[in-house]
Amino acid sequence: MHLQKDQMAPSFKVEDIFGNKIDSQSLPNQKTLLSFFRYAECAICQLRMVEIMREKTKLKAADVGVIAVFQSPKDSLLKNIVDKTWFDFPIIADPERKLYDMY
Repeated sequence: MHLQKDQMAPSFKVEDIFGNKIDSQSLPNQKTLLSFFRYAECAICQLRMVEIMREKTKLKAADVGVIAVFQSPKDSLLKNIVDKTWFDFPIIADPERKLYDMY
């Protein structure tokens, strides 16, 4: 799906890998970087996550929130991503690719 200028993104309700509920309609009135990744085991995906964390000060200053979506299941994300580095934004497991298909 390609969003057009001033078009609202499709809304969604999901849980992150820690069980926190995320309702896109209830997000603060800010821009959101919805970043899609393939697999938790992917070294390039892990590197990109670290790069996003390095830019968190700039993103916050620009009033941009971050949500990471992975095609991996929750247990794989907890083992391969969270155990290695701490991230201060939601990480969503989407092995059925529901959000992928929506966007």
